[in-house]
Amino acid sequence: MMIYLSFYKKDVLTLEGNWSAKHVVIDGKSLYPSETHKYLDFDNEIIIDDWNKTISLPILDKTLTVKYNIIIQSNESYQITLKSNIATLNGTFPLKLDTLHLGPLAYDVHATIQSKNVLISMVRKVRLQKHKPELPHKGCI
Repeated sequence: MMIYLSFYKKDVLTLEGNWSAKHVVIDGKSLYPSETHKYLDFDNEIIIDDWNKTISLPILDKTLTVKYNIIIQSNESYQITLKSNIATLNGTFPLKLDTLHLGPLAYDVHATIQSKNVLISMVRKVRLQKHKPELPHKGCI
């Protein structure tokens, strides 16, 4: 006999998944989109792994990995603490989230991490599957 228990923490923000990068600026230099991205097709996917608490950022032909921790303030604002081998990516930054509802089963989530020298802007498109009604069967009418 196996019993599975799952617990959901109400005060935890989860950003896990694959996001599309809109802008990545570090030290005032635009790393995505750059002039190279206009001509060559690079993967612009930002991968957020909640298990390892890492964010993988696309930078030309390599990927920059940053460790993170999300802090929820009492007034429903969010802060994100980043740790990396790049000095400007170390510290606590404001995290802005915006949800754009496109219909009853679709919405876009925009996330922005911004400071004086850093801008990481990403979007995630969420499309929910329409619930398929149960087919009628004998005795249900």
